[in-house]
Amino acid sequence: MKPAGLAQGFLAADRLGEGITLALFAYISFVPFYYLEPLTLGAQVPSFVFLRYLPLLLAGSLAGLWLVGLWQHRRSLRRLGAEPWAILYMAVGLLSLVSAAYPGIGLAKWVYYHGTGIFLGWLLTQSLTNRLASHRLVRGIALVAGLCATYTLLSHWLGKDWLWEEIKRQNNPFYGGTWRAAAPFGNAVSTASYLSLCGPFICWEAWRRGPLLRRLVFAAFALVALVVILLSQSRGGWLAACTAVLATTLALAWQGCRRQSRGRVATATLGGLLFLSVVWQLLPATGLHRIFTSQIAYMEHRASLLSGSQLGRTEHYRLAQMDNVIEILSQHPWFGIGFGNYTRYFEDHRATTFAEKDSPFHTTDNMYLMFAAETGIAGLLTAIALLAAVLWRVGSRWTQLQDADKGLSLAFLAAASGFLVNMATWDPLNDPTLRLTFWILAGTALFEAIFSAGQTQRPKGI
Repeated sequence: MKPAGLAQGFLAADRLGEGITLALFAYISFVPFYYLEPLTLGAQVPSFVFLRYLPLLLAGSLAGLWLVGLWQHRRSLRRLGAEPWAILYMAVGLLSLVSAAYPGIGLAKWVYYHGTGIFLGWLLTQSLTNRLASHRLVRGIALVAGLCATYTLLSHWLGKDWLWEEIKRQNNPFYGGTWRAAAPFGNAVSTASYLSLCGPFICWEAWRRGPLLRRLVFAAFALVALVVILLSQSRGGWLAACTAVLATTLALAWQGCRRQSRGRVATATLGGLLFLSVVWQLLPATGLHRIFTSQIAYMEHRASLLSGSQLGRTEHYRLAQMDNVIEILSQHPWFGIGFGNYTRYFEDHRATTFAEKDSPFHTTDNMYLMFAAETGIAGLLTAIALLAAVLWRVGSRWTQLQDADKGLSLAFLAAASGFLVNMATWDPLNDPTLRLTFWILAGTALFEAIFSAGQTQRPKGI
């Protein structure tokens, strides 16, 4: 083959990888694949269902493309700096299965979770070729997330998820109707967490230079995503979104102070506050506030449940799970009860330990507690170290980039900051959609960080 034809073939393979990644993200954003079949909590490994495990197969196809490129010497391994922690964390997960009650289930989950998690994120850092490719991918992700938010808002207002209503009622034990914005995931907590992760990237697309119409479309998507987060009634989602906004504000303020542009930072802050105050004053005059009257009442009620005097009554399940994890650590301090074993462990013990015998919940409702329960103190420490290493890698590169190139890294830092806080309110990395979303965004941001370290020219044609 001539060199020109060979180069075109390589380019086509690279674009195919981007297309598969975007198709994977669109699939997990619009298809409740985990609930297409009834959940099974037996002692055996769940049977193979093609549509449920399609994300793993797509991740495998990406790996195949990358291996072909590596074999043809089109690829070279990129060092991220976080690999030792990732290997150590996964090794601890395997060690925890040595004395686990259900090693088969744990091993199957270990492969599935990491194949659609850490490995997928690492694979993206190796597969993307240049910043143009990463920016195209992020734009597609922001577009899909914006459309998902729009569909969720329409479904919430119309009172019906036209695509998946019946399937969710049959197979999703967490589905509680449409009084909370939850489509198409069928879980309001997942919806709020997903949009809190994707929201900063949607805002970045609205902020970037480009055609005015495109920026207005993404600005509208960002507003819709914020409304959906509010209407989800998810307190963890609210906390994640607020943390993301706070992280962005602090980062920009720190950058402004370093560059001696305090006046511009102060002007922008005052301008933003003035804009919000004007909108707040004009909202009653438009009558739009009536649409949210009942929702605001719900939000006030949900927020009041977190008061100290009510925690013992409203959050008794979470408090009971904390006691349960402490008991587990007293018996299995270093490696826990085994990776992926908590669901079965809880199913076996809850009849004598918990009052909610018919509850569909089988988790700790806290990702950090889940790390500790399943993989012990060693797993908790290595998991925190891995997440810290990812944020450190992106954050350290962010400080070295030119102002015009900081946006994508800042979007990830903001999203990840909110996600880390959100992990204290439930276990999102055990949710397949959230796990895939986080590691796709993390892989793209890590690629941007390592690729941009020695680059000064910005990509054109975006």
